[in-house]
Amino acid sequence: MPSGITSVSEMQLVADTNIVVAALLRKGDTRSLLFSKKVEVFSPDRIGIEILNHKEEFMKKALMNESEFQQAVELLLEEISVIPVEEYSPLKQTALSLCPTGHEDDWPFLALSLKLSCPLWSNDSALKNQLEVKVYSTAELLKQLE
Repeated sequence: MPSGITSVSEMQLVADTNIVVAALLRKGDTRSLLFSKKVEVFSPDRIGIEILNHKEEFMKKALMNESEFQQAVELLLEEISVIPVEEYSPLKQTALSLCPTGHEDDWPFLALSLKLSCPLWSNDSALKNQLEVKVYSTAELLKQLE
């Protein structure tokens, strides 16, 4: 069985921040996939901090008050296995070497993908320019899981 697939119906993936935020802000394929049994989703522990750092902007875009936003974030994070930095930081230099110029902040996602030997779920096409980690966009993931 290929790396990253734990059963016929479940694929392990590392989701980047934009995927998690897309699921938070609107109904659609991203949210449906995140809550499905077809994928098991992991993310670096900075995911919660990144979401909270832009809380006001996201609340405005999602038309949510603070209570609704907090509840939505909690529900979303229940679907994601959040991995502490100590687990993937030994791969930081390798991950940084894979990051396209201007995308160095994405090293935790690549490092975690390397650590878990699973693909990265990201709609950032620049991340596809490296060859070590398979990167699926949401559209590609939907086709892969059909």
